[in-house]
Amino acid sequence: MFSIAKESAAQERALLYRVFRAGRFEPGRFVPFVSAKSARDSAILAFNQYGNPQAVQAQNLVLSTPAGLQVVAMENAALAAAPAPAASTAPTPTASPRSSPAWPASPSAPATATTSTDSNAS
Repeated sequence: MFSIAKESAAQERALLYRVFRAGRFEPGRFVPFVSAKSARDSAILAFNQYGNPQAVQAQNLVLSTPAGLQVVAMENAALAAAPAPAASTAPTPTASPRSSPAWPASPSAPATATTSTDSNAS
């Protein structure tokens, strides 16, 4: 449980480094961040429930230090800067779920066929 929390925290730290460096979530970075944070939160919850009391107390001491509180503040800042939710949560292979012009077109999107009237409309 604790090793899962440590690994998830490392993944989250790497993702947040890129977010804070760019000043925003780049396309495709928010879901991995939330996944890592959720995995870490779940592992910590399980650790708190099943860990020995001394280990849980030590963890709580670490999380309540200024550095631990700073991590929580940074996570909250990142979540506050999250991209707007898409209208649909179901991914589509041909269209972006976001309307932002900065979102690149899907490389797997099928090319649209043009008719002879489209190209010869002069």
